[in-house]
Amino acid sequence: MRLIAGVLVIVPFGALAVLWLGASASLDRQTKHQAVTERLPRYAHQREGLVRVATSGQEFRARVAGIGNGRGNVIMLHGLFQTSAMWQPLLQAVSAAGYRAVAFDQRGYSPGARPAPVEAYDLPALAADVSSIAKTLGFDSYHLIGQGWGAHVGWHLLQTGAEDIQTFTTLAQPHPRALEAAWQTDSEPAYQTYLRLPWLPRQVLAFDDFDLLRRTLWSQEHPAHTKEYAAVLAEPGALTAALAWLKNHAPTMAAPAADRAPPPVLLVWGNRDPYLAPSVLALHRSLTPHGAELELDAEQLPLATHTPLVTAALLRHLEAGRDRQAN
Repeated sequence: MRLIAGVLVIVPFGALAVLWLGASASLDRQTKHQAVTERLPRYAHQREGLVRVATSGQEFRARVAGIGNGRGNVIMLHGLFQTSAMWQPLLQAVSAAGYRAVAFDQRGYSPGARPAPVEAYDLPALAADVSSIAKTLGFDSYHLIGQGWGAHVGWHLLQTGAEDIQTFTTLAQPHPRALEAAWQTDSEPAYQTYLRLPWLPRQVLAFDDFDLLRRTLWSQEHPAHTKEYAAVLAEPGALTAALAWLKNHAPTMAAPAADRAPPPVLLVWGNRDPYLAPSVLALHRSLTPHGAELELDAEQLPLATHTPLVTAALLRHLEAGRDRQAN
């Protein structure tokens, strides 16, 4: 009996040790990505490509395109465990259409904007980063695009800074109150509950060079993009920072200001997304009665799998927003 008891104790500890070793081996303790980022040029008003954008107390790694264009401004917010690399096809398309655009690695993902406290990743702080980027780039108004958890930041901004936002495009993230109502009935998605656990999620995600993410969330993305995602998350503290987003986010949002008309909203969603039940979409539609939609035969990353369709719908949405402003 003592032998059996000993085995029951040793085996789990042995598995955890292997997990920890496999995760530790995936870390970039030489911070190579940070070194490359620090060599990037600082943003200047005529500079495009990969740059560093300094705001008050933070420095963000960003991709800038179409800086000399005058059709309007666009800001893009990436999703969970991603970077601004996900927006590269869209950056090219909107700049070719005459827009100035920026996609930046958000708080926790940029080496120069990675505070340690979990509380530093709440929605007001993440939304303030977007406003600071807009101010630094001279964007008096802008079109906002977000994927997943980045879109969640966009929804928050919609209620606190809609005077600056001309249109909002949200990929795979319906109205937060629709999600809140669904989660009150069916509970929040299990993956979110799991990722809020201490220690274990970091080890599982990082194990064997982020193999789980490569086989699931990143499986449909461009290899160059996933290479960058892994390089960012491999830096000490980066994965902890990314997980801090979930620990601070909730599917609630401030009530809209009574004297402020919301900007046009476009929801792009995949009909094979397991988290978008019909009840969620129905409530989203009731909360955005003048909103537009693009339904695709896709899962959670519609831009990665349906780039031409998403791009065309987005450009139409931006033009509709311009027409609305003109009238």
